[in-house]
Order: sequence, then C-alpha cells, then structure tokens
Amino acid sequence: MPTLHVHVDESGNFDFSLAGSHYYIFTAAWTYNPSPLANDLTRLRFGLIKAGHFTGGQDLDCFHAADDPAPRRDAVINTLLSQTGWKSPRHSPSPGNANHPVTSSSLHPINGKHSILSVD
Repeated sequence: MPTLHVHVDESGNFDFSLAGSHYYIFTAAWTYNPSPLANDLTRLRFGLIKAGHFTGGQDLDCFHAADDPAPRRDAVINTLLSQTGWKSPRHSPSPGNANHPVTSSSLHPINGKHSILSVD
C-alpha cells in the first residue's frame, strides 16, 4: 500500500485586535509521490546558492514565505505550481454561505492552471 504524504500550513495569526492579520488561512496538500517536488526544490535551493544569492556564510536551509525576499518567494511559488500529482481542497465560499462543506467534487490538482486556494 502506498504512503500518503500530507502537508499542512497556515497563514495569519489569532490576534483578533486591529493589529492582527485580517485573515487566517489553513490549507493542506497531499500526494503519494513527493519526490518530484522535493527534487525540484532542492535543485532550486542549490541553484540560488550557486548563483551567489547567499554571501557571508549564509545558507539556505529552508524556504519561508514570510522571511524570503520576493524573487525567492516567486521562484518557490512557480516551482510549487509546476507540480502535478498533488491534491488540495478548493473552498470558494458563495455569498451568504461561507461555511458550505468541501466535498470530493471540489478537490483539484495543484498546477499552473488552478489556484492553491480560491476565495470569492
């Protein structure tokens, strides 16, 4: 039986004051074959290091959207969007009904033609 690999992430915070984030997003993506994405991200990482994006002993041990400069973040997003074989829930609330359930018919592959998260 193949192993299902599930990755979850969140964005935003639980600070409900005016200083807090406007949105809190929680999402998940899953695949039975994570190797192509892992290989592409490793290739991107070493390509950025080789191109001299890190000087003074810096290393790139991970990508993080909140901390990475826009060009690096864009390169990671393009790498993610180029992948096939990943699934994610697509939840587009309709007006007046933000809590409708996500069903199997609302699942879609993550690729350059679809959004990872779609909110109307």
